[in-house]
Amino acid sequence: MEKLFGRDSIENEEIESIDLSEKKLLSKLITNTTFKSCNFTQTDLFETTFEDCEFYECNFSITNIQHTGFRGVVFKDCKLLSLDFTKSDQFVVDFEFQGCLIQGCSFSDMNLKRIKFIKSTVADCDFFNSDLQGSSFKECDLIKTNFLNTDLRKANFQGAKNYIINPSSNKIEKGIFSLPEAMSLLNEFKIIIK
Repeated sequence: MEKLFGRDSIENEEIESIDLSEKKLLSKLITNTTFKSCNFTQTDLFETTFEDCEFYECNFSITNIQHTGFRGVVFKDCKLLSLDFTKSDQFVVDFEFQGCLIQGCSFSDMNLKRIKFIKSTVADCDFFNSDLQGSSFKECDLIKTNFLNTDLRKANFQGAKNYIINPSSNKIEKGIFSLPEAMSLLNEFKIIIK
């Protein structure tokens, strides 16, 4: 492990079942690398950039992603707990989540156009003042996730559930919603539907 992560850059690697919890992985450039079943719990990824990387069944719990860049990154079946994406490198943000547990994370004040959250649980997360135009939350469980002053135009919530989105404080034009969950968009208006 020291031989691999002792370098400034890592590329074209397949890394499996490595425990990096509480380790420092600082100022690295990691490209075209696949991580499988790796543990990043409380790992310090300060100023590290991941380009065209894939993470499968990895654990990111309370990971420091301050100034971390994600370009062309896919998370599949990963656990991401209490991450502050607002502190990541805002100029290098291009990621996708598939079948992930994303809980207690902050995505506020970010440009997240066309970001994909697919078949994931996105629980207790904050999307305040974020641009989510054209993004996808298809088949996600959005329990206790907050959307406030977000741009959700053309966002896809098809098959999503447990979302609470106030149309008065978010832009939702041309958004795609499914019944019966779309009825929750009317909650703010305190109307009675029979």
